[in-house]
Amino acid sequence: MTASRRALPASRCLMCYASRALPTAPWWSRAISEEFCSAQAAACQHGLLLGAGGLVRAYSHAAAIALGKAGIVTMAHCAILDIACDYSFYGKLAVCIPEWGGVVEDTQFGGAVTVRVRIHATLVDSFCAKLTDASNGRFQAVQTGECFAAAD
Repeated sequence: MTASRRALPASRCLMCYASRALPTAPWWSRAISEEFCSAQAAACQHGLLLGAGGLVRAYSHAAAIALGKAGIVTMAHCAILDIACDYSFYGKLAVCIPEWGGVVEDTQFGGAVTVRVRIHATLVDSFCAKLTDASNGRFQAVQTGECFAAAD
């Protein structure tokens, strides 16, 4: 079995492992109609000997089922913030992070608590202002990185 690739617009990338399934397969038309930005389809054959037509139908059906169950994920540019606080403030911080639009990526407990937060890049300033207000200026968020992640 070989991979077959056809030229697509720059915003779409699709790879099919059935050599003749790409332009006519039902899952292909569904992928285009749903405007998927990226999709890959792969199916495994175990013990059945199928001709080219049977392979195309089997793989197309498997890909159509997968696309039917697949969800759409919106990706966004996010900032990674580290917040060092004391144990007395950690309980309040853990409750406030989701309310302010953040997602806790990691928490380390030592002499102080360090919380790593992922937040949409457009919310960083308001998040930092709310943190400063809630902690009466005792704790600050420091941006340590950026990522491209699912918008929660």
